[in-house]
Amino acid sequence: MGKDVKTGILAFCLTSLVCLSAGTPRQQALSTSRAPAGRIIDITPGDWKRKADPANLLRRGEMVYAGDTLVRPRGHSIDDLYLSVVLLNGRTIGCGSSAKNPCSQDVLIAPTLDMPAPGFNERVSRVVSAVIDAFSGPPPPVIYAMARGSSEPNEAVLRFADGKLDLSYAMQNVSPGHYLVELTRLGTTGALAPPLRVDFAWKPPSSPPAHLTLTPAVYRLQLLSPDEDVVGSSVAVLIETPARYRQADIEFQEAKKITEAWRNDMRPDSLHYIWTAYLFRLAEESAVHQGVGHD
Repeated sequence: MGKDVKTGILAFCLTSLVCLSAGTPRQQALSTSRAPAGRIIDITPGDWKRKADPANLLRRGEMVYAGDTLVRPRGHSIDDLYLSVVLLNGRTIGCGSSAKNPCSQDVLIAPTLDMPAPGFNERVSRVVSAVIDAFSGPPPPVIYAMARGSSEPNEAVLRFADGKLDLSYAMQNVSPGHYLVELTRLGTTGALAPPLRVDFAWKPPSSPPAHLTLTPAVYRLQLLSPDEDVVGSSVAVLIETPARYRQADIEFQEAKKITEAWRNDMRPDSLHYIWTAYLFRLAEESAVHQGVGHD
């Protein structure tokens, strides 16, 4: 990648981030002399601080700036600490993602963003900016919770047409069998309606669509056994109309592929939270496209 191309992409990113969120007054004061560098995606609640602003605790969704030092909490077990930052150049900085990557030191943000991640291009730049944008407002609800076992659904965009919901893309990691699928419509503040349940016989790689009545939106998907025992983790899914499904699915699959590369600097929960936030962002785009409000 040529120097001019890199410069142009990074300039696009920085402009995007500045336009995404004006931030709180103290964030505006911090940004007057330093360039925005990225955003905190995941952080141990409480006690992380910015060296330049030690009176205030850092929070998920907060911007970081070039040259920042993020001071780790003292007096806590290292095993309990974690931090994940997505930078505008496509790189990530994090600790606490595994025992091999403990938060044993303060986290330093480079004074410049002149070293983009390998393969960084405009496509990656758009995804990075979209992820950062997704965390600029109120955080979406936490849907995913680590569960034992490998048979669990995955985040996905699902097609809904004529009362038929194709669940296949959310079931790729689920063992064959008969399940109750529980779907709870979500807004950014949590559940908006009581859950819907439908019987579903899963035969990989696909099964006939489930029949039910619902409104396209973001839902929490939870699998239950026929005896109503919880199976695996709950995940977020975006249910879309045929008109919007293909584009939303392409964008989500692209974002998921790119963000998978961040796994070494993030806890599994963090990646699932990013994917949930991205689905909410796509839902907002659909609402704008259709000229309707978004919960």
